[in-house]
Amino acid sequence: MTNKNQKVNESGRSMVEMLGVLAIIGVLSIGGIMGYNRAITKYRTNELLAESSKRAMIISNQIEFDNQIPDSSGFSSQSFGHAAFESTIYGPDGESQWTTSDEQFVISITGVEEKVCEEMKRSIGHYVQDFQPSFCAPGRNNNIKLTYNNDLSFGTRSSED
Repeated sequence: MTNKNQKVNESGRSMVEMLGVLAIIGVLSIGGIMGYNRAITKYRTNELLAESSKRAMIISNQIEFDNQIPDSSGFSSQSFGHAAFESTIYGPDGESQWTTSDEQFVISITGVEEKVCEEMKRSIGHYVQDFQPSFCAPGRNNNIKLTYNNDLSFGTRSSED
């Protein structure tokens, strides 16, 4: 039996301590989710650029070795996960079809989501045609045109062209 004047030591956590722990867990979770989203965006961007480079290599071979107007019909699909490649290969202006006198060609990618578009703008923005501050709109309606020289180096084309 305990005396009424004797203090009883209780072990456990107070409500304030528990709320502090929950707040720390919440902050770490938000940071983890943001990092994951950033990594996914970077992955999608790199995947899209790698596919574009593969297609550019095939197109460059068609121009260089086959002496023909480049054709993207050899690709199994124009659809590519989170975007789609247009079947037309454009000349340096990005509007008209490529001709044998052109020293550059343009690959157009449609349906690019905003975050991937922003990441592409950060990484290779000076190679993207029609670059404007409002270039990457919300949603999946962005169209990116990558300019390549016939020797596969990126062609430089500014927005003033």
